[in-house]
Amino acid sequence: MNLKLPVIASMVMAVLLLSSCLGTDENTIVYYNDTALASFSLGTVKLTNHATASDGSDSTYTTTYTPSSNLFYIDQQQGLVYNPDSLPVNTNVKAVLATITTKKSGVAILELKDREGNDSLAYYSSTDSIDFSKPVKIRIYNLSWTVYRTYTIRVNVHQQSGTEFNWEKTTSSELSQVGMRRMVSTDQATYLFGVENGATVGFRLDNDTWTRLTSTTGLTTDAYKSITVKDNYLYILNNGSVLRSADGATWQTIGSASQLTQLLGASPYKLYAMGTEGLYESADNGATWSRDNLDESTDLLPQDNISFICKPSQVNEDTYKLLLFGTRDGVTYTWSKVEEDESDAESAQPWSYYDVDKYNAHQLPKWDYEQVIWYDNSLLAIGGDFRQWYQSLDEGLVWDGETEEVGYYSLPDDFSKQPSQFTVTTDSNHYIYISRQGDERVWKGRLARTAWTEEQTVFTRSK
Repeated sequence: MNLKLPVIASMVMAVLLLSSCLGTDENTIVYYNDTALASFSLGTVKLTNHATASDGSDSTYTTTYTPSSNLFYIDQQQGLVYNPDSLPVNTNVKAVLATITTKKSGVAILELKDREGNDSLAYYSSTDSIDFSKPVKIRIYNLSWTVYRTYTIRVNVHQQSGTEFNWEKTTSSELSQVGMRRMVSTDQATYLFGVENGATVGFRLDNDTWTRLTSTTGLTTDAYKSITVKDNYLYILNNGSVLRSADGATWQTIGSASQLTQLLGASPYKLYAMGTEGLYESADNGATWSRDNLDESTDLLPQDNISFICKPSQVNEDTYKLLLFGTRDGVTYTWSKVEEDESDAESAQPWSYYDVDKYNAHQLPKWDYEQVIWYDNSLLAIGGDFRQWYQSLDEGLVWDGETEEVGYYSLPDDFSKQPSQFTVTTDSNHYIYISRQGDERVWKGRLARTAWTEEQTVFTRSK
């Protein structure tokens, strides 16, 4: 099947010349000088599946499918062909039929290696299988064989299941002396603040090692509750003053706010806090504060186990959904707010209370301890006896502990199930961190698919 290009070109040119000589004025042959690969798709592939029998033994079986939903993108500028949505793990692409179409009936030639490892060329045929376990190069010639373009075809196959979730552990003997604690993450590092000997102390995670922060400012017992991140700065409320730090050690006083009781969180636009008369907001990074508007009584605001979440809108640019969760007298309370670029103060929307609907059988459980995070486009909640995670796919209205997705998550095997204060956070690398008071261990875990690289799917023409 393999032929040298000059032989192929000579044969094709001979056929074309013969056709030209035999042609009439009514059958004029037109030669196009431009060339391009127009489309690419795969035929049927084999998939190895794993199953567990009732006796616990593992077995495998093979099925076939056509990856019609895994579209292939063509980057004409760089000559790349690939599927941004990788095929499932254990898909065999060593011998697969492919459908290739070209612009203006161009000729497709595969660049191959013979058995001796020498370069060779072969005509593409829709009936011949191709090994796509490694990148394949293909030339697209115009009909006159004067021009060709080279493309590299890369069939992406996942190397692991996207639903795998694995925990790893970091330890520090110093953490065993830290009681109540709270963790946050910037783009640069993950921090843990907690109570030790009646004062707030801080630690930073560097290369899986916890380093104690030597603070230049004495932090009170309750300061750890307020640790918040905005624009990669740490903010904390300390004895009525709002402090800011770039590293968790050196703090700068931003403003005085004796009416505040706890910093809650931040959006790209504002800092938010709990205070003596409800919720407060600051548009100048904590220098000044004003009361925020509520659509219900402040008696419905949470007081303990508070979680603050800011998530970008999926439909409106520069718009964010703010969510506030927490408990009060054993009852879970939820609030939300839509925040836009509020240059016009009159357009600001109030916080809305999620009324406790007695007919809703899927409410957030009433745990003694609870925390909520935003992870993989859903809300996850954990607490109580740490038996399981709960998930909400509608921003906190309905919670379910039996969804397929929530089944992906677990807790570390050596994580105690006894109810106690704990902390959980996420970072920009999609890790979940969890730790409990008085424990020298901090676990971090990640759902495999959250770490997968997103391939380019939008292309622009160069000037």
